[in-house]
Amino acid sequence: MLSLQSGTSGLKQIVKSRTVLVLAHVFFITLYIHCAQRHTFSDDSEQRTADEGVYLAYSRNLLARNGIHTDGGSGPLYPLIISAVQPYEAPLEPGQVYSLSPNETEWSGEDLKFLTRARFLSIYLSVVLLYMIYTVFRLTLPHAMANLLTLVIAFGCFVLKAGQVNADLTFATLMFLSWFGMCSLLHSRKYRHFALVGLCTGLAFLTRPAIMPLIILLAVFFTVRKVVELVSDGEEDLLLNLEDDQVFLPAIRKYLIPLLVFLSVIAALISPYLRASKAVHGRYFINTTALIAPCDLPPETTDPKVTADEKGLTLRDIPSRWKELALGIPVWLRSFFGSGYYRTGKYIILLAVFLIVAARLNKRWSRETAREHRLLLAFSACFFLAYFLADSLCCGMTANGGPAISLILPVIFALGYALSRTPAISCLPEGEAAKMGLPAVLYLLTGSLLLFDILEVLFQGIRGA
Repeated sequence: MLSLQSGTSGLKQIVKSRTVLVLAHVFFITLYIHCAQRHTFSDDSEQRTADEGVYLAYSRNLLARNGIHTDGGSGPLYPLIISAVQPYEAPLEPGQVYSLSPNETEWSGEDLKFLTRARFLSIYLSVVLLYMIYTVFRLTLPHAMANLLTLVIAFGCFVLKAGQVNADLTFATLMFLSWFGMCSLLHSRKYRHFALVGLCTGLAFLTRPAIMPLIILLAVFFTVRKVVELVSDGEEDLLLNLEDDQVFLPAIRKYLIPLLVFLSVIAALISPYLRASKAVHGRYFINTTALIAPCDLPPETTDPKVTADEKGLTLRDIPSRWKELALGIPVWLRSFFGSGYYRTGKYIILLAVFLIVAARLNKRWSRETAREHRLLLAFSACFFLAYFLADSLCCGMTANGGPAISLILPVIFALGYALSRTPAISCLPEGEAAKMGLPAVLYLLTGSLLLFDILEVLFQGIRGA
């Protein structure tokens, strides 16, 4: 009888805790959607509407061509998503390319209806993206930290972009998931892992081709790691017997086939997009800067009547663009760490300070961990540096000083993951600093800042839009 009662009590506790969890999710989702809608329709500048018009026109052209269309600037994935809410009844004529005037007053009633629908759809899409991020956080971070950091991203970054008709949030999420998956590929030999990460990376490429530097980084670091493994396993003779098929081919299968699987999945996904670009524009990559710059750039054109400034930047122009890069770096720093467009800067600084304190409290553990994961640290450092420069270039090139977003998710996750593994925070037995209550202080400060931001969004509106 006592056993039955205790079992019933435990079941009630589980049901109660799950009910509270579901109610918490519903509350924060409702609050997030309310704040995103409020911000979306209070910030309706002419420049923003003109930028959104590019995606709306792209979406209609894409649907009229069975998903195979390119404007030379961005990928087709996000326009294909918003095409689900197109209100147009009349189909385009064969060969017709639809475009929207930068002046919203010249738009038709269907265009304005499409804009409103696309904004609402983008808000709901951002909720799905947040849950994708939340899933990764829950699998790798302590539950309290995963919940807090997801809310930080939601109310410090996503809520400001959710209702805008552009691919920023979709690309940022897919790039974060690709980077996260690539970090695991450096230590994996399972083909299905490479195929899955290749699928995510291919979708990121179809959102914006600026995922290319990350693909190159993985190929380089994966190859370097396999060469190091050959040498450390005493199989360096394989590198000297390239003409011996009985020796060389098994080595290729063992070390390079996984990378080829990864690249093949990406190639299969993006090949229709590249073929369309080749057929329409005569080149696979029209605006080659789109391969490195994670922002919306004007498509390059070969029309001699168009001035150089309207053509968009190409790779051969980059050496002459140091001025834009120099101007973009302070803009990037202000948007990333300051209190300008996004609100995540203070959380990044807080996490970084706690990581430094936790590492100094156990220097031996820090040195051993850094030595053990030196390849992963080098890969991530190169990734952060590459996209810091790419984001800064975007900030210097775009007229509105586009805020940096590509690195917000990876930086917050990397700091949170490193903190969760330090003895001072994870309370491992060897962590003497656990007695100091660092985890409680971290969660209290982060939660307090988050509560203040949510209340400000709810009662005072969103600033800095």
